[in-house]
Amino acid sequence: MTNHNPNSDNTTPSNGKKSRAARTLSPEHRRALEESAIAPEVISERGYFTATDPAELEELGFARFQRRVPALVIPVHGVNGECRFHRARPDEPREDAAKRGKFRKYEQPAGTRVALDVPPRAQPALSDPSKRLWTVEGEKKADSLVSHGECAIDVLGVWSWKRDGLPLPAWDEIRLVGREILIAFDSDAERTAQVRLARSALASYLKSRGATVKIVKLHDKEDGSKTGVDDFLAAGGTVEELLEASEEFTGLEARNQEWPVMAEEAYHGLAGYTVRLMEPNTEADPAGLLIELISAVGNVIGRGAYFKVEQDKHYCKINPVLVGETSKARKGTGLNRIRQYVKPVDEDWFEGCIASGLSSGEGLIHRLRDPDERENEDGEVEVKDPGVSDKRLLVEEPEFASPLTVMRREANTLSMVVRNAWDDRPLENLTKNSHERATETHITIIGHVTRSELLRHLNEEKLGGGIGNRFLFVLVQRSKALPHGGEADVVTDDQVRRLQEAVAFGEEGREIGLSAEVEDQYGYSAKELWEEVYADLSGGRRGLFGAVISRAEAYVRRIATVYAVLDLSEEVKVEHLLAALAVWQYCEQSAYLIFGDKTGDRLADELLEALKDAGEEGMTRNDIHDFFGRNLKSVRIGSVLRDLERQGLAHMEKEKTDGPGRPTERWFVRDA
Repeated sequence: MTNHNPNSDNTTPSNGKKSRAARTLSPEHRRALEESAIAPEVISERGYFTATDPAELEELGFARFQRRVPALVIPVHGVNGECRFHRARPDEPREDAAKRGKFRKYEQPAGTRVALDVPPRAQPALSDPSKRLWTVEGEKKADSLVSHGECAIDVLGVWSWKRDGLPLPAWDEIRLVGREILIAFDSDAERTAQVRLARSALASYLKSRGATVKIVKLHDKEDGSKTGVDDFLAAGGTVEELLEASEEFTGLEARNQEWPVMAEEAYHGLAGYTVRLMEPNTEADPAGLLIELISAVGNVIGRGAYFKVEQDKHYCKINPVLVGETSKARKGTGLNRIRQYVKPVDEDWFEGCIASGLSSGEGLIHRLRDPDERENEDGEVEVKDPGVSDKRLLVEEPEFASPLTVMRREANTLSMVVRNAWDDRPLENLTKNSHERATETHITIIGHVTRSELLRHLNEEKLGGGIGNRFLFVLVQRSKALPHGGEADVVTDDQVRRLQEAVAFGEEGREIGLSAEVEDQYGYSAKELWEEVYADLSGGRRGLFGAVISRAEAYVRRIATVYAVLDLSEEVKVEHLLAALAVWQYCEQSAYLIFGDKTGDRLADELLEALKDAGEEGMTRNDIHDFFGRNLKSVRIGSVLRDLERQGLAHMEKEKTDGPGRPTERWFVRDA
């Protein structure tokens, strides 16, 4: 495919037809390009030209332009240097029909979707994995980096990509293994949930293919408008400053947030529509509403829909713990609405399968016990206890701190029973006088707790990995003030009917696997999406935070299965998996904001806080001994310090002393 020459009047366009317009830039376009940090030689090199005839735009695939000329036409170069298609920017951008007051600057032919655009001067470096590679949102930004000697590509069709959250296989043409890649999106990425989700998806994709990925975070301009790398460099910023503003991607996007954000993808299908219907009429947090609804549906369908990992069946057991301030977060308000929504769908479940008061493992086993049948003296089988026929149980714990307290006691079996229930193992106590057993149970636990209570009781890494990772921790807050309450009955008969159909579908024992069909809307399948995000989900994290999110893969699949059931789908499709990933991202962000850098070791956590308070002055070994009241042995303090250093939370510098003694150790907290 031949690129357009701006000085030629008869260059062949991408569709092979002769052009009827002069291939020259209008003075306005040339001035605009020069002012936007693109060097004049780049304009010529990239083949920009001005179209003045509507028919010419139609030939290039812009039938919708009608008479919107003149328009700047920009060829899009693929990874291998070919001109893949053109974009057009009219002199008078049209107003976005969906967003009043916002104008769409560019038009892109239908069907092109996402593409990687490479400035010609960056081409030689693409094949060199030792050359760092920048990924930005537009060709001006890529050109500005290339003009500074960097290698850059940009993602075009980014409005589609932000929505879908994944790149197309064009990346396969670039050597990624061992390469340093910097993602430098515009500053609005920090305040837009969907853009952050898309950025995380791209970073996970690249990281799973062996690249080292760093995120460059830009700040808005003083007037509040967004900043791109081209703006930053044009204002006198340097590449070195951009590098200093980057941090390695770990899969976590909550580090500098005050509150997690639920991406729009989570509000998919029946669950999302129902929450949107309830939300204006309750003070409950919509994120909490959504997760409680998914959890309740997973319990109602029982041991019906499942997915398999090797030979293990995973049913839809989802245990959320809503974390918020006492009474002010309206943690219980949402669950009341969820119960009332489900009541007409399954009266038996509403009346007989909801309980509260977790206090012992034996009590939980007794609540779902199997029949007790024994032979009498005559050899006949007698039913001593008929047991419980419905093995579904939704346990509501408005004071989740209480069972956490019980679980920490020596010899208490509640923690073990809850773990086995989530893992779908038989539950039993082996006491001599009251042996009971419960098999094929389907237990869901929904808890409410304050952050201070949670940190007080779940403060050890072994607890986080032992019991905490069977729960989803969800930060919630009051969404609004309704002095007179909202409407009580907002769910329509149609919503109830749809839920009845979904529950009937989900109650059937069926395996719901990942779809391998490539979906036109996304350009990939659910199976391919899972393969791309699996490495990041299954990667370990440090400390107590890492312990409580260590079952990410299983939880994402369970949540995605519920979304599929609500859509009456026999397979998990891309939209179900994206919804589940959005829910998980919210829970992961919540967990980080709750547990932060806590190690799960009380002494280490106390010392880490002391180092933070010390700031730039740091603490010497002598200071640390004083901090602990000189009650700890030097060996124990050394062990704690080495552990903090190993986890990347603290570092040590040696200072020379005036005398002949050993250098003084001074310890500092390591910046995030």
